[in-house]
This record gives sequence, structure tokens and C-alpha cells, in this order.
Amino acid sequence: MRRGIAALAAVVAGLAAAQASARPLPLSILHSVPWLRPPTVFAAGNVPDPEAGDILADAQNSVQAGPIILSPSGQLLWFDALPNRRFAHDVKVQSYQGQTVLTYWDSYGGGVDVILNHSYQQMATVSAGNGFTTGNHEFEITPQGTALINAYRIIPANLRPVGGPRRGKLIDQAIQEVDIATGQVLWQWNALDHIRLTATYAGKPGAKPYDYLHMNSIQQLPNGNLLASARHTWAVYEISKQTGRILWTLGGKRSTFRIGRRARFEWQHDARMQADGTITVFDNGDGPYATESQSRALRIRLNYTQRLATLARAYTHRPPLLSQSEGAMQVLSDGNTFVGWGATPYFTEFGPGGKQLFDAHFGPPLQSYRGFRFPW
Repeated sequence: MRRGIAALAAVVAGLAAAQASARPLPLSILHSVPWLRPPTVFAAGNVPDPEAGDILADAQNSVQAGPIILSPSGQLLWFDALPNRRFAHDVKVQSYQGQTVLTYWDSYGGGVDVILNHSYQQMATVSAGNGFTTGNHEFEITPQGTALINAYRIIPANLRPVGGPRRGKLIDQAIQEVDIATGQVLWQWNALDHIRLTATYAGKPGAKPYDYLHMNSIQQLPNGNLLASARHTWAVYEISKQTGRILWTLGGKRSTFRIGRRARFEWQHDARMQADGTITVFDNGDGPYATESQSRALRIRLNYTQRLATLARAYTHRPPLLSQSEGAMQVLSDGNTFVGWGATPYFTEFGPGGKQLFDAHFGPPLQSYRGFRFPW
């Protein structure tokens, strides 16, 4: 049984008296579990929709790192301190084998995706195949019982088109669909076959393997195609699952759509198509170099006839935040929007009109790859 689970009952009991206390919450010392050091959580505002679910995140750059679950008001519910300086990314609730499960990426052994049941017992793990390493950015379970993951490997490459050496090293990135039960790679899409090296904004290569693409989100669409975000090309792509061809590109140097005022994004994360056809994206505005003064969560409307992308809504934090990496945006069932600000570890809920309703954050130097709300 996992260490975080062994401590769960004691954690909940030790915090029962703190549920009504003033905030910030002193969660870093638990007398009932003295070895556990969860991060301190600061919260402000009123929770407008407690039934929308708990807050799921990950704690990085901490004495103890790992997946974490907070109540809707920011109280600690569960924390798994991963051993041996491991850390987690992309903590969320998904469906697998007819039940809801907790999933995340674990840095163990270079990277593995993990599925836990409601008793926090491991049901399965998923790893990349074909000589690739499991990426830390996306793990989406499909209704077919497969997993869509990002994967990468280091390959020799001619980097002269981007100002690098002829005999350089490149991070070769792929999307893999893996059968969870068997571990077999069922389908693979190699980015280099479809996205030019010169599409990057990553700058001149240095001593490290060149990360020209930095794919960081994958979503299976209702039509079976995939929506993928590439941070270093400032672009979102719809990819045909049948042919592998890119059907359209939003953003970047070769955008299919003209981008309307204030709808542009750079160094983005977590692109999703919503039920109404709009695209939501966390616009970092910062990365290897800053392009904006603050990060934004955007909802973008696409006009396929006119090939025009316009801003439907932008959500910004008060006071302004600029997040150099990571981040997520989630549209909740009641119309509110939940934003995880990534490397600047804030979690904010906005009303449909854009009003900031609730805000929580970890203390420095922590950060959290994504923040979501799910019933659990």
C-alpha cells in the first residue's frame, strides 16, 4: 500500500479541527503524521460551487513532492509524498474499466503513467514503446481503453536550418496510442514527419538536445481526430487519426486561421476543444523568453468558413501573474472556469463573466504542472 494511503486517515483526522480555521492554512506540520510534509496552502474568496469537485494538483520543488488533492475550499485531503526525489505531473480523474480513477505521470525510471483506484491502489501503468520515453505532459485514457501519451527520444539531426550544428542532437517527439492492458503501441504519430524544424520559436540551439516542438497536450476529438498543442511553435494542430495529416493549424508561423485582436498566444499549454467548438488554451506569454506582461486563459472561437480565430473570453489573475511554464484551463459543468497557473502555483476559479471568485496557491518555491477540479 502506498505511503500516502497509509497516512490518509491520520491526515484527515489531524486536519478536522483546521477545517474552520482562518487562512492561510498551516498544513506543513501534521502531528499525527510527523514524517509527512505537504505544502502550505493559502486560499482567498468563497467557493461558489462545492459540488463541482475537489482540487487536484501536483507539488513540485518541495521537500516532498507528489500528487495532492485539496477540498473545494483549499483544505488538504490527500497527499502522496513520492520517494527518492520523484515528482508527479498531470493529476486528474478519468474513467477506466467502467469506474473513475486517479491518474498522473510519475518521474520514476524516467517516466511512467499511473492509474489508481479509489483505495489509491495501483491498477495499471502505461509506458511508451518503440524506443521512446514516456513524456510528462499528457496521459489521456480513451473510451476504447487505450491511452494517448506524448513520447520522446534523442536523435542526431542537422540543426543548421535553426542556427545550430550540422551534427546536433534533437528531441524527437511523438504521440503514441498504447493499449493499457497489454502495453502494445497501437498507433504512432511522429512530429518531424509533419512539422518543420523551422516552425520553432525556441531560438538558437545550445549544448542540450534541441527541443524545437515541446508538445504538451493531446485530446481525442469526437470525430476521432486529435488536437495537439506544441509550446515552442506557438501552435495548436488538428491531426487526422487516419492519415496523420495536419488538417489545420491555429497560431504559429503557418496558421490556417487569421488571429483576431487579443486572441494570439505564445508558449501555450493545455489546448482543448470544448463542446461548443471553441478552443481553450492557457497562454503563458513566457517561456525561453517573455512575450507578454501576464499569462492568460483564453477561449477562442474558430470560423472555418472565413478562416478566422477570434477571442471569446480572456481570464486574467488579479494581481497579474506571468507563468514561465506549465498551466491548465478547465471549463466546469456549471459554466465557471478553473485555471491552474503552472510554475506560478495559483489555482483560480472564475465566473462565466470572468469575475475572479476563488483563489488558492502554494508558497514559494513550489510549482504545479496543472490544476483541475473533479468529483472524487
